[in-house]
Amino acid sequence: MTASRAATLGQFQLLFGVLVGLAAGSFYTPLIATTTRWFTLNRSLAVALVSAGLSLGSATVGPLARWLITGYDWRTAMLVIGEVAWVVIVPTAPALARAAGRAAG
Repeated sequence: MTASRAATLGQFQLLFGVLVGLAAGSFYTPLIATTTRWFTLNRSLAVALVSAGLSLGSATVGPLARWLITGYDWRTAMLVIGEVAWVVIVPTAPALARAAGRAAG
């Protein structure tokens, strides 16, 4: 969402590239770690499905962004994608954290 307010290309690259990179990295590791704790039987399948789900999300955002940019502009597209991420991630993160705590304890 902050990248939608960038005034220069450098600001956009810093805000989008660095923040999205950090965000993606901060979600991938906990999801994989939690999945490996939840599953003992077919653990490799469960981890593969989590990885595939993360990749599928990345594959669907590109066409969505293209559609939004074509219909509106890049700033609106960044804002909408950021808002969708907040709507999805914020409510599910505490549930995942509780489940990970139960699995570890």
